[in-house]
Amino acid sequence: MSNDIKKIYCNNCSRETKHSILSYKKKVEVEEEGEQITYFEEDNYYLSECMGCEGITLFIESTFSGMNDEYYSVQYPPKTIRKEPKWLHRIDGDAILFKQSDKAEVFREIYIALKNNMPRLAIMGVRALLEMVMVEVIGDHGTFKKNLSKLKDEGFISKYQYEAIDKVIEAGHASMHRSYKASSSEINSIMDITENVIESIYINKLNVSKINPTPRVKI
Repeated sequence: MSNDIKKIYCNNCSRETKHSILSYKKKVEVEEEGEQITYFEEDNYYLSECMGCEGITLFIESTFSGMNDEYYSVQYPPKTIRKEPKWLHRIDGDAILFKQSDKAEVFREIYIALKNNMPRLAIMGVRALLEMVMVEVIGDHGTFKKNLSKLKDEGFISKYQYEAIDKVIEAGHASMHRSYKASSSEINSIMDITENVIESIYINKLNVSKINPTPRVKI
């Protein structure tokens, strides 16, 4: 088995790739009453290495009584629905960008929730993060709607971003109160909007501050 090759999703490559099997273990659990099998479970563990990026993944295929020999699979680390933006490290503990470091922590926890297939928690986290950002930037005006309007009126976001954030906040409310579970495509759209807003308010501001159009005087 150690020389076998299996196609497994690779988080580093963001797609299914060929993996070489480094180690394999099969475990079977059987419960019997007399000569009759009352319960059966089989788990196949594959410790694998991507033949492209050399990333390591534990892939598990399982079946049990009632599945008619059909298998379901899980893997560790779990499939990454959404990767952190490359600029996220720039807001970690940076007093210029996020005045309180807990915002960076909440932002990172959203991706941890997505990585562990917890879309509801991720969307609730997005709602909390956007509220924290709005209160930090323009103060607390009592409601989400008023804070969002103030953010637009003071030029921090565009009309398009205002409408997009409004929908994201509604998704957060639905996740909390109506058991709404966003699909993968909806999650990606929500994260596109959230990342765009955070980047517009904080990262782009930092980038602009570094631009000095004043020509240097040669002596």
